Amino acid sequence: MDIYTKHGESITVPDLRNLKFDEIDEMLGEQKLKYKITDSSYVSSMPALAIIAQNPKPSSKVKENRTIYLTVNAKYPPKITMPNLRDASLKFARSILETNGLRLGKLIYKPGQGRNVVLSQEIKGQLIKPGEKIFKNSEIDLILSSGYGSSLRSVPNLFNLVLSEAEFILPSYNINLGKVSYDESVTNESLAKIYQQSPKAGQQISIGEFIDIYLTQDESKLTIQDSTSTEPILDDE
Repeated sequence: MDIYTKHGESITVPDLRNLKFDEIDEMLGEQKLKYKITDSSYVSSMPALAIIAQNPKPSSKVKENRTIYLTVNAKYPPKITMPNLRDASLKFARSILETNGLRLGKLIYKPGQGRNVVLSQEIKGQLIKPGEKIFKNSEIDLILSSGYGSSLRSVPNLFNLVLSEAEFILPSYNINLGKVSYDESVTNESLAKIYQQSPKAGQQISIGEFIDIYLTQDESKLTIQDSTSTEPILDDE
């Protein structure tokens, strides 16, 4: 077989990226190549312990018994220090979370002076103090002051928006995103658009409540808006 070294012939290095160890042992053994893990990193979109990078690169020509050096995806994300978001505005807190590789979770409102001021920060209902070590990419729920004004909000119209647009808009109304559902037409979630929402646009709900959305790529569902959701999207307050 021409994959083996014979009288000075070279071996073509296979592409090991995205594979796991149980998939490469036999492959490299057959080609008389070795491997060694030299580094690890964390990529949230890849499985734990999958191979991220290799040296020599795929398709390189090497001799028999050459060692392939691998960088693998860590089983857990690295830990970082929880920033202090207390007394920050929602807008500033969101920016700090993104800068630190953290995700904005639920917005939970309680009576307090000022509006959209962070009172505390939580992970799955547990208070997280500034300076604590947490996993990067954690979802941080914010406890926010509701101010002394009305606790009701008019539901915005999310019709024809993609998910990322809805996620950006809802916090400005002090409303949380609830269940996200896709119909059978969706082949690319990032391109799917909202064709239904619950509660409907224009209804009054309390701050901190949730809106469920339903997305599609079926244009026939997006040509005529639900007659009960005719309110225009409100401007950010």
